[in-house]
Amino acid sequence: MISVVPHAAKSHFHLVLGTVTMFSAAFTRDWSYQASTGWKVRRRQKMGRAQTVRAALMRTYSGIALHAPKEQLLACVDKEIMGNILQLSRDKQRDLQLKLALVQSITEVSCAIQAVGDCGSFELSLKQEATRTLLDWIKGEPWDSLVYGVFQALEELSKLRPPLSRKENRNLLAACCQSVLSHPSEERMKKGRKSVRAAVNMQLLHRRGMEDLGHLIETLLEAEATSACFDDVVHVLKGWLTSAKAWERERALRLCAHVLGACKERFELMRGCPYKQFGSLVGLLGSLTSDCLATCRQRAWVCLGYLLQMQAKTTEVPQADEIRCLCEELNSPDTETLAEACTNVTKAVCRCIPAAQAVDFLTAVLDSLLRVVPPRARAVWKWVFIFLVECRKEILQEVPKILNTLYTYMQQSTHRPFLLRAVFLLTHFHQEPVISSLLQKSLLMDGDTVELWRSLGRSILRIRILRCLVEKLNRAGNDRLGTDSSTCEWHNRQTALETVTITRAISEVVLALRSTEELRQLLPHLLPSLLRWASEMLGRERLLFLMGSWRQLFLECQMHVEKPCRIFLSAIQLVLGKCMAQKWMRLLVNQGVWARLEDPLAHPEGVCLLSSVLLHTGLVSPCLVKNLLPWLDSCSVKLRVTATAFFAEVRQEMGKEGLGGLLLRCCCLGCLFLWEDPWRTGPWSRVARGARGRDQVPTALPVLFQISRDCRTTGNSE
Repeated sequence: MISVVPHAAKSHFHLVLGTVTMFSAAFTRDWSYQASTGWKVRRRQKMGRAQTVRAALMRTYSGIALHAPKEQLLACVDKEIMGNILQLSRDKQRDLQLKLALVQSITEVSCAIQAVGDCGSFELSLKQEATRTLLDWIKGEPWDSLVYGVFQALEELSKLRPPLSRKENRNLLAACCQSVLSHPSEERMKKGRKSVRAAVNMQLLHRRGMEDLGHLIETLLEAEATSACFDDVVHVLKGWLTSAKAWERERALRLCAHVLGACKERFELMRGCPYKQFGSLVGLLGSLTSDCLATCRQRAWVCLGYLLQMQAKTTEVPQADEIRCLCEELNSPDTETLAEACTNVTKAVCRCIPAAQAVDFLTAVLDSLLRVVPPRARAVWKWVFIFLVECRKEILQEVPKILNTLYTYMQQSTHRPFLLRAVFLLTHFHQEPVISSLLQKSLLMDGDTVELWRSLGRSILRIRILRCLVEKLNRAGNDRLGTDSSTCEWHNRQTALETVTITRAISEVVLALRSTEELRQLLPHLLPSLLRWASEMLGRERLLFLMGSWRQLFLECQMHVEKPCRIFLSAIQLVLGKCMAQKWMRLLVNQGVWARLEDPLAHPEGVCLLSSVLLHTGLVSPCLVKNLLPWLDSCSVKLRVTATAFFAEVRQEMGKEGLGGLLLRCCCLGCLFLWEDPWRTGPWSRVARGARGRDQVPTALPVLFQISRDCRTTGNSE
C-alpha cells in the first residue's frame, strides 16, 4: 500500500487522498472501540496491529505528498495530509515503528512542500504543532533509544514558514543539545551493551546524531533574519562548554567548531554583524585551551581560529591574511611551532576584543578558574596577562570595571598570586584610574583591599604609587568650595573621609616597603602632607562613615572613627619608623610626642619635640623646609601654629649644626626677611590675631611672641 497508492496520486490526487482519508477515519473510530473491549492479551495484539496500520497510513500520506502534482499540493497539505499524520501519531504508547514512521513522514512532507518551488505566501499552520510533537518525544526518550533522522525532520521543518519565535528556537536548541550531548561516555556505552557490535552501532548512531544536529543549527541560522539565532546557539552551548564532565565538554566543542566553521565559510549566516558576545566566548574558549583532555584543547584552539577569522571580517582587521596564516599553523605537528602559534593566536584574539567587552572576557575567564585544576591555572591566567598587556591603551575607560571584577573574584579565589599580578599589570599601565578606584572602596578596609595595597607596596611601582597618593592627599579639599554653611559642612566631611582613606592606603603601602632609602627621599613631600591633616583634624572627636547603601547602613551604623587626628599621627609614626633608628622612635615615645601632637593644647610643644628629633637624625632637608614655609602665611590658624613651632625649633638648632645647619639657616632667614614689619604686617601678627579667636591655642600664644622677638633681633643683627 505504501508503494502503490502514492504513485496513483500523480494522476488522481484528490481521489486517492479522499479514499485514504476516509479509510483512516474509519480505522481510527473502529480501533478506539475495539481497544476498549476484550481480554488483555487480545488488546495487546490489537494494539500492535493498530500501530502497524497507523505507521503504514502515515507513510502513505507522506508518499502522496511526494507524488502529488505541485500545483495541487499546497491546497491540501496542511490539514488533510499533515493534520492526519499528527492525528495518527497521537498514541500514549508509541512503539519504535510508529516513531520512525512519524519522523519519515514529517521529513517527506516538508521536502514535498519545498519541492513546489515558489510557495508565495504559503505558511504551514501545523508547523509549531509538528515541532512540539517531535520535541516532546525527544525529551521523553532515553539516551539509547533516540530514532535516527529526528534532527533531519526538524531541519526540514525549520525551512518552512512561519518561522519559530526566538523562545521556541531556544527551546528547540536546548532539547536537541540535551538529547545528544548528555549521552554517557564511550566507555560507559561499551559497558552497557551486551555485544561489541551493539556498542559500535550505538556510537555510530550518536555520531550521526551529532552531525545532524550541526546541520540543524546551520539551517536555523540560515532561516533567521538576524544574528540573534547565533547568540541563542552560543547561549545554549555555553552551558555544556562549562560542564563538569569532560566528555560533555568535548562534544560541545565539537559542535561549536562545526557551527563556527560554517559561519566562517558562509559569512552571510552572521548577517555581516560582529558578534556582540565575542569577549565572553573568547574567555570561555581560552580557558578550555588548558583543558585536561587533549581533544578539548585542540578543538578549543580550532574554535578560536574560526572566531578570530569571523571577527576579522566583521571589524575589517588589516591583518586578516596574517590571522589566516596563524590559524593554519595551529595544525602543525611540531610542538615548538604549535606552542608559538598558540601564543600568537592568543595575542591576536585579545587585540580583537572590543574594549566594551573587556569585563565580559575577564568574567568568563575568572569563572572558568573555579573549575580548572590548579596545575592548569597558570595557562588560564596567561590569557588575562596577555589581554592586559596587548589591550592596555584600549581599556582605559574600562579600568574601574575591570578592577572591580578582579576585586570581586578575589573574595572567592584561591589563585591570589596570579590575581595580584593582574592588578600589578593594570596599575603599571593605568596608575591613576586604579588608585582612584581602590580609594573608592569602603573606609573600613577589608582584608582583600589591604592585601592589594600591600602587594603594590612590595612591587617596583611602590614609590610611584606613594607619590600619587601624596599628590592626592595634597589636592584633597581644594575643590570642596561651598557658599552656605550646610554645603561647607558637607564638603568638610567629604574631605575628611577622603584624607583618612588616602592616609590608610599610604600606611599599608609604607608597611610593605622593603627599602627605606626611597622612602627617605620622598619624606620631604610625605611628612608635610600627613602633618598638615593631623593639624587640621585637631579637636575633632569622631568621624562618621558615609553610608553607600541601606545594607551598609545596617551593618556599619554603630561604627565610627575616634579622633581622626590619630590616624594621621599613626601614619607619621609608621613612616618615621622606616626612616630613623629605633632609639629615636623610643625617644619620641618616652617624651610623649604623639600624645602631645594629638592634644590641641600641647600640639605646638609636640611639634617642637618632633622637629628636634628630625634635626638630630638629619631628616630636615631644604625641600622639607620649602614645603612647610607656605604654612606661615596660611589662612588656617592650626597650620600657622604648627609651622611657627617647627621653625622656632629649627632656629634654636641652627648654631648646633654644621654645613647642613648653615644651609637651613640661610633658607629660613631668607624667607623671614620677606616680611618688612613682622609685628604689624607679617605672619606673626596674623597668627596672634587668629589665636585670640575661636580656634585659639592658649599655650601657643607666649611661644609665638617669644619667637617673633627672637626673629626680629636676629634680623637686625644680620
